[in-house]
Amino acid sequence: MRKYELIRSEIVTMQNRSNVKGILSSILTLPSRPAAVFIKIDLPEYEVLRAQVFLEDLSEKLEDAFQLTIVDLIALLLKDFLHVASTTTKMEKLKDSLLEKKAQFLSKTERIEEFVEVTPAHSSLRVRDKPRRIRYFTLELTIPRKTALRLEIVLYDLEQLFKSFRMSVEELVSIVFLEFVHHLKIGKQKDMIKRFIQCFG
Repeated sequence: MRKYELIRSEIVTMQNRSNVKGILSSILTLPSRPAAVFIKIDLPEYEVLRAQVFLEDLSEKLEDAFQLTIVDLIALLLKDFLHVASTTTKMEKLKDSLLEKKAQFLSKTERIEEFVEVTPAHSSLRVRDKPRRIRYFTLELTIPRKTALRLEIVLYDLEQLFKSFRMSVEELVSIVFLEFVHHLKIGKQKDMIKRFIQCFG
């Protein structure tokens, strides 16, 4: 998806609506906008599998009353992100958090420290970036237009406030998902299951 494509589209639609006046407005109908936006994101295969196992565990706890997919999970996570971003988070804190998570989750390299022998009796610590060996799974998502537009607006606001900030909707969606999986990895699966059961149980 091109940068701020939805924002531009929304502004053009608003301008077109305001230009159609009087009797013409009842005769002319403007083309309808698609209700959803299609995006593709690349996620580490293992992280997608971990999320899938979580959803299966959740389904068992709910006695198969709900069968959530990865796409459903991402939709819920985005809804939660937008709620938090619009109600409780200061913009500078949000910017710092997103940039930190982008470096943590989306970097194609990892920083490693290793001792290198300089002389037979002396070693030196060297820090270098090493490419991560990760296989990726391409996930194709259809996001409600309203949600995608709100995500774009959050990113646009951050970019206007902080000139060094750059992030695409695809990167943001990936970060929201990978942060959730990170919580599962560090042992918060039970808390997550409880939270989801409260929503669906």
